[in-house]
Amino acid sequence: MTPQREALLAKVRALLVKTTANGCTQEEALAALAKARAMMDAYAVSADELELTKEERAILVREPRDSTDPHKIKWHLSTAVAAFCECEVWRNHNKLLVFCGLPSDAL
Repeated sequence: MTPQREALLAKVRALLVKTTANGCTQEEALAALAKARAMMDAYAVSADELELTKEERAILVREPRDSTDPHKIKWHLSTAVAAFCECEVWRNHNKLLVFCGLPSDAL
């Protein structure tokens, strides 16, 4: 997830917690809810995305230590797979591929 998307989700979450139970007036709470809904619609933010915790957000998946890639086929395919799955890929210090993304994308 990009830092811009992360900031957007934080703004929407902040708007959604502005309620009368948290000390806002009813007008402020309704205005915050309207703004949050407008942002969610404009940037295609789902309710599931807003409920993710830091622990659930990103996972790292490494290829096995004994795997080889003498012709760099996996490396060339990995960038396309990462772009398709909206996750990041890199080689670690052991020259093994590492994918980072949501569990549904990186596994």
